[in-house]
Amino acid sequence: MMPASAPVLGVVHTPPAFEVPHNACDCHTHIFGPADRFPYSSKRLYTPGDASIGDLLALHCALHIDRVVIVHPSPYGTDNACTVDAVRRLGARARGVITPATATRIFLVRPTASPTQASASTRPAMRRSTTCWRCTARCISTGW
Repeated sequence: MMPASAPVLGVVHTPPAFEVPHNACDCHTHIFGPADRFPYSSKRLYTPGDASIGDLLALHCALHIDRVVIVHPSPYGTDNACTVDAVRRLGARARGVITPATATRIFLVRPTASPTQASASTRPAMRRSTTCWRCTARCISTGW
């Protein structure tokens, strides 16, 4: 049995007992908080605890995961600031799925090459999806 990693959000994760493929991707995860910087919607149905980028990186280190798709969580309503911040801070290893204020389309968020390329406040470089469907696919990829 492999040695356990340090606890992440109170859980000790044992590294996989198999070789994780290069560029393995966590294809659906959320970042929460800190709540004082990224306030939750007053219309939320639940209030999560903080789950930081540091927590995510520690988990991915323990599980040997190289890439991630950050999915906008519902407690933020249509405020995508936390998800956009996470994608920017994680850089090339991350992509994000956000919910625009109109909630009629899903957008893929890609990190910008430099902060000056982004438009006002939290608007990243965005690409409109071709459909309105939300889809989570787990597959082997040769690259982003």
